[in-house]
Amino acid sequence: SISIVACVGVSVPRRATRVTRTWRTRVDVGGCRRVSSSPAKARGERLALRAAGGGVDEDENLKRFLRRKGVPIPPSQPGSIAERAAKSTPSAEASSRGDDDIAELRFFDLDTVRERWEVPWGGWRVFFGLSGWTASFVLTAGVVAPVLLALNGVDPRTFDPSQKTEYLLAIQAAETAITFGVLWLLLRGYRDDMDAAGDWFVVDPSRDAFGVDKGWLRWALYGYVAVFASIAAVAVAFNVGEFAWEHARNHIHGTTTTLNTVNTTLNTLNTSTEAVDATHRALGESVSGGGDAGEFGELIDGAGGATTGDARDRVLAQNAARRSADGPGTIDAVLPLIGGGDDQGTRLLSLLAVTSVFAPALEEVVFRGFLMASLTRWLPTPGAVVFSSVVFAGAHLSARDFPKLVCLGMVLGFSYARTRNLLTPMTIHAMWNSGVLVIIAGLMATGQDIPGL
Repeated sequence: SISIVACVGVSVPRRATRVTRTWRTRVDVGGCRRVSSSPAKARGERLALRAAGGGVDEDENLKRFLRRKGVPIPPSQPGSIAERAAKSTPSAEASSRGDDDIAELRFFDLDTVRERWEVPWGGWRVFFGLSGWTASFVLTAGVVAPVLLALNGVDPRTFDPSQKTEYLLAIQAAETAITFGVLWLLLRGYRDDMDAAGDWFVVDPSRDAFGVDKGWLRWALYGYVAVFASIAAVAVAFNVGEFAWEHARNHIHGTTTTLNTVNTTLNTLNTSTEAVDATHRALGESVSGGGDAGEFGELIDGAGGATTGDARDRVLAQNAARRSADGPGTIDAVLPLIGGGDDQGTRLLSLLAVTSVFAPALEEVVFRGFLMASLTRWLPTPGAVVFSSVVFAGAHLSARDFPKLVCLGMVLGFSYARTRNLLTPMTIHAMWNSGVLVIIAGLMATGQDIPGL
């Protein structure tokens, strides 16, 4: 079928079959719709619209369709009805771009992120890609770099904080380059397929940055705010759950303690009664027979009850044990490198390059650009976002930060699914890491105890 645009809000679809041809024209006049099925009437209506200057060439919509399919169609002749109508009437795309209404953003509309990638490779290619990233991460930092340093008589364990930050920067840059090389070798045979799809590994700052629908910078700013909200919500949920669990456990423990206290009190009362009787006897003997008064003091001292420990110290000890069991967080590894000193600024810049340039570029290409997009071959896009976020959180090897990292990964994944531009999750990731690092450095400069805080 061919849809012929007669004017704004007026369409004339033509349907042809082998035997008969049916014409149908829809014309909006003053808000009323008039439908005519007669070819003569339809032709008359089109001529009337053209005479009024509101119609377009009936081939224009077909030309647009063919242009979208890549067929070279010359532009319309200057001064044609179609060109005048196009100039006088704003397009729907321009109208949607200029509309900044909150409803147009469709924050919670999953239809904006359901579109899947056209994945030309299978599961083994995905497995080898992740394995290559893991190998580059482990071998570079754990084998290649230490061996090269040892051959030159250098022990990285003896580095001072400045040397450690430089070493960390060099390792991160090497891992990033090696991982990109591995992915290029794995996927170079699919280059034509990826170019035809047009949405694989796109890092394009020239795309519309502030567009309502797919503006990469606009949605990076929205995502940065969403990271705070989502992580705060998860932290509150976990804290409330932990408090409820502790309250229930303490209630059970308190019931047991109460029973023990009752038993202890009864024993104390029995002991006190016996002590009183013995005191009376001692007093009687002392008055009548001149007994030793020291026995009275011994009896009084022996009548005291048992004491309980400090509840606050017990709670603090439990909290310390729980923090120790949870293990270190993602920020703990760099805390010793941020400390004071004359070269703190240089160290902070090196750490910012690691955490806000190389790490976002590497992790977003691997976990969003490659893993998440590849998973859409088997999963719906929202499911691929969740799955890749769990893998992303687990790769950081931090049980304490795992729930928050899953939230961060989901924000990064949905923002990428929305814009199809890796600059969006890279920008969110870089802003989050750099913000945390700068805040930590500022707090440490004021003498705050960061692990305790």
